[in-house]
Amino acid sequence: MQLLSVNIGDLKKASPVRRLGRSTVGRILQQAIAGLRDVHLGGYIHRDVKPANMCFGISPQQSGDPQTSFLALTCDSFQEFARAVLSLNTEEEPNYAALQALLTELVGDRKMSDPYDWETNYREAIEGVRIYPYGFQPKCRSRRRCHAVIEEAY
Repeated sequence: MQLLSVNIGDLKKASPVRRLGRSTVGRILQQAIAGLRDVHLGGYIHRDVKPANMCFGISPQQSGDPQTSFLALTCDSFQEFARAVLSLNTEEEPNYAALQALLTELVGDRKMSDPYDWETNYREAIEGVRIYPYGFQPKCRSRRRCHAVIEEAY
């Protein structure tokens, strides 16, 4: 097997906060689910698909059940996705459309091809300002204060 791009470990190391952004993780999982769907459509079944085999970066020093520890640190949307994955069994085919919809909601308005998404998430977290991709028009406009109110504040 050959790497087609930068591996996940290198992306994490390049990040100033040493972790991947929410939408970057969502895109990774979208690709993993698409790959599993294609394998299933080809007639093959992977019997050991579980979060531990699809989640990256869980520390070997971590105590307790990795699944519950991992879920406790995630946002509600990821917890909902993880519960859907954990509820799967080997007797039925997963509802790929539902899983894809959950992940699409997590990725949000990000460009799927944006290689610097983790950097954008970091800047948004630090600066507190939503940074939109080039050409994207936000659905909601921010409320602006009139000059008179701003001048009174200073």
